[in-house]
Amino acid sequence: MGRDAPAFERLVPTLEAKLALVLAVVSACLLAGHATLLDVPIVDDAAISVAYAKTLFAGHGFRLTPYSTVVEGFSNPLWTLLVGLAFPLRLNALRFASGLSAVLMLASVPVYALWGAASRGRVCLEDACAPLLMALTSSFAYWGSSGMETSLFSLLLGLGGLFALRDLRRRRGVLAGVAFGLASLARPEGPAYALAAAVFWGGVLVSERRRPGRHDAATASLAIGIPAAYLAFRLAYFDAWVPNTALAKLGVDKVIRDLRESYALSAWSLSGRKRGRPTGDAMGGTSSRSGSSSLAFGTFAPLSSTASGIPWASTRMWCFVPGLPRSVGFGPTSSEPPLPRGCSSRRWRHGTNR
Repeated sequence: MGRDAPAFERLVPTLEAKLALVLAVVSACLLAGHATLLDVPIVDDAAISVAYAKTLFAGHGFRLTPYSTVVEGFSNPLWTLLVGLAFPLRLNALRFASGLSAVLMLASVPVYALWGAASRGRVCLEDACAPLLMALTSSFAYWGSSGMETSLFSLLLGLGGLFALRDLRRRRGVLAGVAFGLASLARPEGPAYALAAAVFWGGVLVSERRRPGRHDAATASLAIGIPAAYLAFRLAYFDAWVPNTALAKLGVDKVIRDLRESYALSAWSLSGRKRGRPTGDAMGGTSSRSGSSSLAFGTFAPLSSTASGIPWASTRMWCFVPGLPRSVGFGPTSSEPPLPRGCSSRRWRHGTNR
């Protein structure tokens, strides 16, 4: 509509906006059905957050049990506090964590659907693509309803992007800084996303040849100040710069081992034959022996594996392996792909539970 159109006419949704709204609602329903079909139980990491929250709200501080030492054995302080609300409300904490994560997962659908409208000022049909992709992604439905902080983190990132796009267009507002600051307390990789948003924000300012204003500085201050305040608390309370969980994930040996295991897993799924992995717990799985999923430049091979905290093999994934021997037609691969040193062929448990 033109700029001279009456205000009430500009408020009437267009057919395109109505279709986008319908698709967003359908996506939310599909995501709810997807999560219900997966029937995800509470995973072990979610139970750890519940245990810390129970001890905290019982007056013993951040401890795994009342008799444990003070150790930050979690990396999601915001989620731990939210889950802890179940105890003063006298609710089942595990069910509360599972239900809250599912609700936040569904709440993130319309948030991402509004990104386009926040950027351009109007709703377009393509804005419904992101909700549809979210609804059809099993990993998002799985972890979003597992009782973990994944859905909270997704919602905060969505709100951060929504407010950032809106504030850049309107040149006012600081809610993006609040959202990204809280996201840093929901997941340990939150600061990395905040940094990426800052680079995007700066790129927009440069492209528009605009100097940062007060709201830009306020947004950056909130995005930095919120996690900085918790860092100060961590230093005073836990006497540590990083959570204790990071010590098990930052070692070079751990990174190398994970890469070797991922390579062996992908190679096994490509060839359809049992393969070994160098270290770590046994993982059950069934690979595809058909080459029908091969592409000219690589292979997408289906694999069923056991996720962390789940007693049965249920996670379906697709492993992409480029630059390795591929099958032609519908038979098995003509030659086995090379495996890294240390991989034996006798340590895979094929198609069994833990």
